[in-house]
Order: sequence, then C-alpha cells, then structure tokens
Amino acid sequence: MGESSGQIIDRLIVLKAAFGCSSLRIRLQADITDWIRVHYLQHYVNAGAILEVGTYDRFAHSPKRIARMLKLTEKGFRYVLLLG
Repeated sequence: MGESSGQIIDRLIVLKAAFGCSSLRIRLQADITDWIRVHYLQHYVNAGAILEVGTYDRFAHSPKRIARMLKLTEKGFRYVLLLG
C-alpha cells in the first residue's frame, strides 16, 4: 500500500493498522507506482498466456508455453525499468 507521491502519510499508517486487525499483512511501499507496474505486468502476462491456449491446465502442462510466458515477463520487466 502506498501513495503515488512516494510519501508515507498518516492515512497509510492508519489503514495499515486497520488491516493489522485482520489476518492480512500489509507493507507500506515508498514507490507504489513501480510496484503496481510490476504486479500488473505479471498478472497480464500470465492471463494472456492462459487465454492463448484456452485453459490453465493446457498452459500449466506445456513447458514451451511456460518458457514463452517467462521470456515475455522478462521483456516486460526490462520495459518497466526503462520507464524509470
């Protein structure tokens, strides 16, 4: 959890404490924008790889498809790094 400004503001501390009352673990991120970029990339590449073959089982049992997905993820990470 974080702010796009990178600041850890009081609101975040209060929200973290509220989540702390549950079983959810929350980490405050100074650079939430990069965190979001990386996690969106991971989810979209995974979803795209599964949609391409139609089912999770077909994807999960294909080393070739898994290798392709990992290469696309790596390319995506390089692009995210270029964004700064």
